[in-house]
Amino acid sequence: MNQTFPWFEWIIVDDGSTEIESVQLLDYVKKKDVRIQVYHKKNSGAAEARNYGIQKSKSDIIIFFDADDLIEKQYIEYVYFALWRTPQASWAYTDSCAFGEQEYLWQKYFSSNIMKHENILPYIAAVRKRVFTDKGLYDSTTKNMWEDYQFWLKMLA
Repeated sequence: MNQTFPWFEWIIVDDGSTEIESVQLLDYVKKKDVRIQVYHKKNSGAAEARNYGIQKSKSDIIIFFDADDLIEKQYIEYVYFALWRTPQASWAYTDSCAFGEQEYLWQKYFSSNIMKHENILPYIAAVRKRVFTDKGLYDSTTKNMWEDYQFWLKMLA
């Protein structure tokens, strides 16, 4: 909520949560800010939830986050302006780090050759919405089977 880039829409897709307190929290959060939209749907996996959020979005830039992700307050500003300043680019991302039980710095330089054999891109990236229309959405037929890596491979192709 305290991003330095205030012009964002926040779409939360509840993919069939059975925890009543979590669902109530989402509805409470929605009431706090007009930029927040909450959609509840039957559980069908991350790829289908991402597709649903893409279809509901009005923005031309999509950034995915999962429930356990945190970002610096400048993150959206950085990736948005990276794409704004580079119109030929389809996506932008930054280094990331893990915290808690697993602590590490994810700092890998992009290489299409390496990407063909190993996923070196974080799924938390800014992607132009047109990419999903041009290349198709996330493949939901392979529920919970490396959907982000499959998406990046489609982008490379």
